[in-house]
Amino acid sequence: MLLRGQPPMAAFRIMVEADPQQYGVPMARALLTDVWRSGLDSTVFTEEGIAVASATAPGTPGRTEILLKLYASHQHALFEQGRRAEGMAARAVAGELARTATQHVPRRNGLAQWARGLAEQGRHAEAAELCVEASAAIRLDPVLSGHAMWDEIPRAAQLAAAGRPQEAADVFGAVVSDRRATFPHNRDLVHLLLQQARFLATAGEDPGEAHQEAVDLVRHLAADGETHPSTLHREMWAILAAVSVAGDEMAAGVDPLPAFGWEISEWTPDLRRAYCAGIDDLIAAASRASRPAVLRRRIAARCAVRETWFRKTHDPRTPCAPAFDDSVAAGGPEALIDRAAFAVVRGRYDDALDDLTAALR
Repeated sequence: MLLRGQPPMAAFRIMVEADPQQYGVPMARALLTDVWRSGLDSTVFTEEGIAVASATAPGTPGRTEILLKLYASHQHALFEQGRRAEGMAARAVAGELARTATQHVPRRNGLAQWARGLAEQGRHAEAAELCVEASAAIRLDPVLSGHAMWDEIPRAAQLAAAGRPQEAADVFGAVVSDRRATFPHNRDLVHLLLQQARFLATAGEDPGEAHQEAVDLVRHLAADGETHPSTLHREMWAILAAVSVAGDEMAAGVDPLPAFGWEISEWTPDLRRAYCAGIDDLIAAASRASRPAVLRRRIAARCAVRETWFRKTHDPRTPCAPAFDDSVAAGGPEALIDRAAFAVVRGRYDDALDDLTAALR
């Protein structure tokens, strides 16, 4: 294929054969461009790109960064083809490579992607450790250091999944403290406080203070609105909705499960589809169950995640409000808290207060 401003690929191959050190990285970039432009099997291009870039000496300018991009594209194609074992193997190689990256963002992204792979394999403790590395990498970036929260949330979720509830509560408590100090009056903090209460309860601690702070904050939002409106509050809500029922998903024996703690757009595509497609089966099971409360909460959480994903992809689907109403009808204070969080997302603070008051009385 001819690439604008670059030699034809056949010529590139001749140049790489003559001098792989000089032309390997440029050819790898050109192959990645072909991946983006073509509708063909992208693994053909990514495999060749990985081979030619890997043949250059470590330390070659651009080598690590282009390899990480190629591996990311390669993994995605493998998961789309149902080749999970190969995709996970490629992810592990990329993760080790990310540790050598001199740029903070590629290092962080590669480590976080590896962590998600481990999480999907049920290796939750290892995933949590990689989250520590990813968070440390992004904190070194003077512009993006505030984004470390998005690595600490999955760290807490993975610690909880690994059966380490106290550590999960401690990590998440630090996330809440940081967010409170930075944005004390926005919707993100409500969702974080409600999840903090869940982690505290699981760890055997009193969630009352976190619950009360959430109620007070919703009351403030109802009166005065957000001081610094959040652009990602819906993503935060969906992430934490999935985390809130992760234990129930695991107890149901679903395997493999997505990487809870990360946004759905960062899950592998096959598990993303399976998680959303499973809603109909859960609804059918709930309709037959004598005690459907747990199933209804799982359905509501999955609908929250699905709605957030479809909003991003402009794919109109049934809104998730009925799922939360069905969950409340099935009973339990947690269902009321879930619906209150959904009301906060929609800016219906009085409705959220009503549900929180009923749940916590």
